[in-house]
Amino acid sequence: MDQNQNQSQRIESQQLINTLNQSINCTDAEAKENQVQLQQCCQLLSDKLEAHESHGKLSANYLYGQQLCELDALVFGHVASILSSQLACPMLSDTVRAYPRLIAHSRGIDQVYHQGKQLGGQE
Repeated sequence: MDQNQNQSQRIESQQLINTLNQSINCTDAEAKENQVQLQQCCQLLSDKLEAHESHGKLSANYLYGQQLCELDALVFGHVASILSSQLACPMLSDTVRAYPRLIAHSRGIDQVYHQGKQLGGQE
């Protein structure tokens, strides 16, 4: 991967993570406003995963191909936290659950790196 591509991925990754962080730290009053941003972020991530699917199968492909990158790890951490925690703002889990590719992505990482212990039974 060349240096420009790597820099572009880092910038995009940081923007996505900032959006996820902002959504996670929202109050009920901010929930509706942040839900739109979270949906856009989840859709972008889901679209990236779809671009790497094979034969329409939901799999543990990574966001930038077949190798785990920083963004994959950060997305996994956020998705795992959202799905496995009792949150004051249920909009977060409801929104993330609407994106099965993100769930499959996180489950795949959980299986490979945590033997399914982080998301065991979480849908």
